[in-house]
Amino acid sequence: MRQIGVLADESTAHRFVRYLESQGIDALAEQDQAGWAVWVRDEDHRQKAQEELSQFLLEPDHPRYRQVPAAAAEQPRTTAKRWSWPARKKRSSAASRVRVPLTRFVIAITLAVTLGGWFGQFPPNSLGGALYRELRFASPAINTANSGWDAFASIRQGELWRLLTPMFLHFDYAHIIFNVVMFYYVASQVERLQGAFRLGLLIVLTSLAANVAQAYFKGPGFGGLSGVVYGLLGYIWIKSLIDPESGYHLEQFTWLVAVIWFLLCAFDIIPNVANHAHAGGLVMGILAGLAGRSRQAEP
Repeated sequence: MRQIGVLADESTAHRFVRYLESQGIDALAEQDQAGWAVWVRDEDHRQKAQEELSQFLLEPDHPRYRQVPAAAAEQPRTTAKRWSWPARKKRSSAASRVRVPLTRFVIAITLAVTLGGWFGQFPPNSLGGALYRELRFASPAINTANSGWDAFASIRQGELWRLLTPMFLHFDYAHIIFNVVMFYYVASQVERLQGAFRLGLLIVLTSLAANVAQAYFKGPGFGGLSGVVYGLLGYIWIKSLIDPESGYHLEQFTWLVAVIWFLLCAFDIIPNVANHAHAGGLVMGILAGLAGRSRQAEP
């Protein structure tokens, strides 16, 4: 979901939205503090829609904008007034209406795996124990010759799914509840604004960075979605700073809690936390946000 501009009045905004739809661009208009904001749902249509808006502003009364095909004109449009919060604190009510199937799917898999393996407490030879064993970063059956863990031994043997699957493993109620709630908050925002493909790509990148960092520095005994959560937090934070029109917003309180939690864990005030996973995911999320900005800046 991307805002492409603001028009002065409702009738003008709806006339332009109907024209966009006649051109195959899914769009909507809703009231904002500055007027009527026009949004396009598909990121790939943003440039074309902005070009159409520039032309529309030059000659808004041109017959092509009034002679919209009947099928497009008859489509019902949903509009809503936004609350009058300061602009930096507002989230798009347009985006909030978009479904988030991938976010829900990841949460469902996480709950199924964690409860199916009962927080990793089942015996290794049980079905639930086997589930956790096969999704950990390294198989417990693989040891180094020096009687220690070789964190990347399973990866080198071709079990590449282990680079990602530790994100589904959780070890107590507080662990999974906190991670699932935070994941829904950040992942649903990405999916609503940029779609399931972008969210899926970010999940893969941040999970990979988080898991590799934690395994490299501390070994393979870890799990959880928190590395992905910090990665998505970093992505949303950067996008909200460098691309305000993207619709991304991070509540100051949420960011403050995330920073405080990160520091408490980093200084071992809260023990037994995958701090390197948090850091790896956060760095990857920030880099992904910056990379997106660089691509937009290219001619």
